[in-house]
Amino acid sequence: MSLNQQQVFFNPPEKIREILIMKVTEITQNRAAKKIQAWFRSKLRREEFRRLVIREVKAIRRVQAWWKFYKAHKLIPRRVHRVQVKCAMLITRVMKGY
Repeated sequence: MSLNQQQVFFNPPEKIREILIMKVTEITQNRAAKKIQAWFRSKLRREEFRRLVIREVKAIRRVQAWWKFYKAHKLIPRRVHRVQVKCAMLITRVMKGY
């Protein structure tokens, strides 16, 4: 609702005042609605971001757990076996006198 020349010239001052008050009220309501919408959108974005972070943390933990399992069950036993073989060879050399 806008105030044009026709409304200004052909309406009594009370009517013009009423139109202006309605216009100001409409502008104020629009600003309030925009702020509410912006707040709600930012709230939704923050929740979405939290969900993504939680998903990422879960993925990181899954990879770390897999790596710990792999180290404990594959890498460390191989290293232990190598050390055992070296120790056995050393003992054999000492026992045989090489």
